[in-house]
Amino acid sequence: MYIDTSKTTINGKTYYRYLFRESYREDGKVKNRTLGKISKCSEEEVAAMKLALKHKKNLSALLNIEDVELHDGPRVGVVFALKALAERLGISKALGSSREGKLALWQVMARLIGDGERQDAVRMAASYGACEVLELESVSADDLSTNLAWLTNNQVRLEKQLFKQNSVSARQELVLEDVITMPQDKPEHAFQTFRQSHPQIEPVEAGIGGQGLVIMLACNIERLLSELWKECDCTVQQGIDELGTIRSTIVTIKEARCQKIPQSTGVAGELLAAAGVTLPSIIEAKNSDAESGRKLAIKRE
Repeated sequence: MYIDTSKTTINGKTYYRYLFRESYREDGKVKNRTLGKISKCSEEEVAAMKLALKHKKNLSALLNIEDVELHDGPRVGVVFALKALAERLGISKALGSSREGKLALWQVMARLIGDGERQDAVRMAASYGACEVLELESVSADDLSTNLAWLTNNQVRLEKQLFKQNSVSARQELVLEDVITMPQDKPEHAFQTFRQSHPQIEPVEAGIGGQGLVIMLACNIERLLSELWKECDCTVQQGIDELGTIRSTIVTIKEARCQKIPQSTGVAGELLAAAGVTLPSIIEAKNSDAESGRKLAIKRE
């Protein structure tokens, strides 16, 4: 018996489906059947059921608090928030759910969180939980370099899809800038300049390249945040930095691991509420550098 999970995103909102299933053999073939639907259960309840099923032959082991370890996890809060906004703008749908699409989305996020350099983006992928949130196996500098080439080769298709999605929507229009107006040797300067002006420019014939496309998509998320946070007492970058302080806690019980995300209060909570973003309570924990973080003491009542 196991819990089968699937995820669907509709109009920028993500829905999860949970089913109790079991495998059985029939005519020499392994088949699966559904025993029940538990989609109405909370994430905490589903996580508890998965943990119990994993240790069903020795449930008493779960009662020993000495077997529980807590560690600082990655800064997943800001990645979840930016992912939700990318979905809202249609960026995630245009990039697609392939590995290249997910890598491209991380490059956009890294541009907003840091300076967007490939080596920094690789280091940030571990500290910000990019693999867990975006469901990537790994991120390397070579991956991101190849991904920029993928973006360049697919630029025309991506531009058309982005503008088509936003032309039939009441949401904010996506903006792409002509390569002629972007200094090729200083894309970071173009990013900062574009943040201030946000001109309304139609799709252009000349290509802006993979790096330029990443910058422009990041600018659109930044512009949306500037509108959502206009009543908040901080700049967009300060808000992103604040969300970057939201760390998960990695909970390990013998071989079972998960990440628990705190419910944010204070400034971070206000920023999430203004952006209309709700963080999940629990996500899976992959084997990553995050588990080598500071070990936390377990509070005993």
